[in-house]
Amino acid sequence: MNLYFSFLKLKARVLEGRKLARADIHRMMALKRRRELTGVRMIGVTGSGGKTTTSALVFHMLGEGAPAALSMLENTEQMIAPRLAKFPRHARYGVFEISGHAPGVLESVCELVQPDIAIITVIASDHRSTFRDAGATAQEKINLALNAARRGGLVLLNADDSEVIAMREQIPDAQVRTFGEAEAADYRALDVQQSVTGRLQFRCKFAQEEALFDFALLGRHLLVPAMASIACAHQAGLSLAKLAARAARFVQLPGRCSLHANRGGRPLSVTP
Repeated sequence: MNLYFSFLKLKARVLEGRKLARADIHRMMALKRRRELTGVRMIGVTGSGGKTTTSALVFHMLGEGAPAALSMLENTEQMIAPRLAKFPRHARYGVFEISGHAPGVLESVCELVQPDIAIITVIASDHRSTFRDAGATAQEKINLALNAARRGGLVLLNADDSEVIAMREQIPDAQVRTFGEAEAADYRALDVQQSVTGRLQFRCKFAQEEALFDFALLGRHLLVPAMASIACAHQAGLSLAKLAARAARFVQLPGRCSLHANRGGRPLSVTP
């Protein structure tokens, strides 16, 4: 890797008379590695919220059955490119949290990642200095779905978010699955509740298949990442029953509505 890095710098300077920036080299190395990856399914996750938890959950749900690689938290091209350049050859899935903080950034990252599966969580008026309303934000985020659709891939949309579900009209020929509490959702959450110990519990139904899920996730808003991860892993061929067993073993990232035991070893209780 370091030798190739040096080769690109030397080639640009000697043959092209220019000096490559580190970001340019990382991008070139990422594109080279992506061309080498065959049989790998790349999963992109974007939205105004829930990206990190969704990415961690998808990685957890898939990773117990097949080797997977994860890129999250630092979710811009500057960090994704060098991570992709070092993508492990044994991995069968790649999960990438992708920011859509400015016009064009998602398209640029998608050229690197080349997503086979796109997950859109929620749309809100974030990055107000760049996007003045939720509609403008949605127009950037949909680029992830469009890229997956062009590759004949799968698009997973939050049926409970009006801006997200409206994207379906812009990708009419894509393979789309929806998730949420909405009656029309393909993956529907039923009987959603927070237990007295803070765990998120619900039934997930897809067609005639159904299972009870119990996540160590504090907050009903985390139903979105939970359902997105179920839909993604189920579409990858895992049964809802198997996913329910895996869900119970998930440990949330600290500081993101995570659950902790008190000094006596008992879980902290939550007033319903």
